[in-house]
Amino acid sequence: MILDTGHFRIKIAQTSEELRAAQRLRYKVFVEEMGAKVTDNCHLLKLEYDDFDQDFEHLILIDKLNKNPLENVYYYNKSNENLRKSNLSIKNQ
Repeated sequence: MILDTGHFRIKIAQTSEELRAAQRLRYKVFVEEMGAKVTDNCHLLKLEYDDFDQDFEHLILIDKLNKNPLENVYYYNKSNENLRKSNLSIKNQ
């Protein structure tokens, strides 16, 4: 699934690079901004991930005009499509 408006693209992360970008944004929001506790390996890699990631899709919003293009990520369970966490976004830098 891809929705492209010209300025923004919304899609499900399909590559390892897209998934890592989503996990970096999760780290920035949950760990750096909200103080979530994560493993030492997450801190080392600056990625927020867990054992549930394999069961979840990451819907990403890409700002094609921004130097830091990943603006938002939602992730939801593949089996029941309930949102696990939503509206993770950072301000443009």
